Amino acid sequence: MYQMGGTVNDWPTLVLTRNEHTASANAWREAIPLASGTLDVTKGQIKDAARSIYADHAEILNELGPG
Repeated sequence: MYQMGGTVNDWPTLVLTRNEHTASANAWREAIPLASGTLDVTKGQIKDAARSIYADHAEILNELGPG
């Protein structure tokens, strides 16, 4: 949260099916491992991972802005 600024209440949301949620959660864990990975991640790495994970969700990519 510190890297992105604000709180989760400030961020846009997307409704996912259970299968979409599972797939994206697994992709996040692969892109940025829990524990030590989350301590050292940069804002750029988070955005890059989001662009990859949500490549099929134009509404999220629009919120992320240009790469």
